[in-house]
Amino acid sequence: MKKYLIIILMLIVANNIFAQDTTNKMKSNSSFKMGYSGGIEAGYDVGIRSFWSPGFGMDRKKIEINSGLRITSHISIVLGTGLHHYFDFDEKKTSAPLFLNTKINLCDKKISPILSLSGGYSFNIKNNFENVGFIVNSFIGVQYKIWNNFSFIGGIGLEMQKFELFLWNEPAYSNAITLNIGFSFN
Repeated sequence: MKKYLIIILMLIVANNIFAQDTTNKMKSNSSFKMGYSGGIEAGYDVGIRSFWSPGFGMDRKKIEINSGLRITSHISIVLGTGLHHYFDFDEKKTSAPLFLNTKINLCDKKISPILSLSGGYSFNIKNNFENVGFIVNSFIGVQYKIWNNFSFIGGIGLEMQKFELFLWNEPAYSNAITLNIGFSFN
């Protein structure tokens, strides 16, 4: 009888040890890894005319910095700002956008594709930070991990900036194809 009792106790203890080991493995393999996410990007936007909205294209140079929350190893949501300098017409504009950006890293490899969508509002720096208008940016690119938490990013996107033109006093859109490069910190 003692032999059977010892065998049953050993099986129960072994089962508990195995269950704890499985739980630990499941926790370490989880893709839910909250943490910091941030970065800095610079770019050049080539203005384009569009058929789907009234407006024109203005070239612009830009630099942006963002900081926020990495929700999983693949998804981050950040708040950003920067400077956009428009220089196609006689009246040069410099705006400061404030935007929310969602970035999706499609795989967790050394080189991986990324998708990004930003939306926000711009303010005119040269005119007492008066409103310029809504800004939307979509981006597809590549992320190259240099170190574990430091990556180089680059890609192409489409940006739309709404603002009032002083020539016509009505809302217009400046659409552009954007080329960005930068660094990301996770």
